[in-house]
Amino acid sequence: MSISNHFSSVIRCILIAGMVMCFSSSVIAQEKKQEKTKEKKGEVVETKETQKPDIKEVPKSRKQPKPSVVKPNVKVKPVKIVKPKIRKP
Repeated sequence: MSISNHFSSVIRCILIAGMVMCFSSSVIAQEKKQEKTKEKKGEVVETKETQKPDIKEVPKSRKQPKPSVVKPNVKVKPVKIVKPKIRKP
């Protein structure tokens, strides 16, 4: 029984190591693709910067009037604070 447990644990380790190797190789391939795309994007950005037209005038925002305050007709009653009376013996 112990030999079969040992054998199954060895197989699990081998499978996990294989999965890690596959994952790491795919990550490296993705990094290379990203580097290539970054280089291509860098070249495109340089050409776009030279073609941007200058903005002659910035549009100004308009001031809006503040809304008037509407007071309610209900009278506000003061809050009654209840303090306990502590009697000393």
